[in-house]
Amino acid sequence: MKGRGLFAGLCLASFFVAGKALAQGCAMCGTAVGSDATLAGAFNRGILLLLAGPYLLAGALGGWIVYAYWKRAKEKPRARILPFSPDERGGNVR
Repeated sequence: MKGRGLFAGLCLASFFVAGKALAQGCAMCGTAVGSDATLAGAFNRGILLLLAGPYLLAGALGGWIVYAYWKRAKEKPRARILPFSPDERGGNVR
């Protein structure tokens, strides 16, 4: 249990330390585009296009799980059909 807490703490600390380095990437994209409005618009649309794929995949997977759950809940349990035997001993009557 102590090892998990240490691991979680190290992961959390690494997010705070790496945050400043990762935030510089956004500034670099802004300076690379410059003040050209058409290039900035194309760059923004490209980012949205790249983000759409994972969201569509997750949405399709979630929709399939909901559909499968709904379909299974809608089905009624079927009764087990036993052979009819009018004889008390369970044999066939001739």
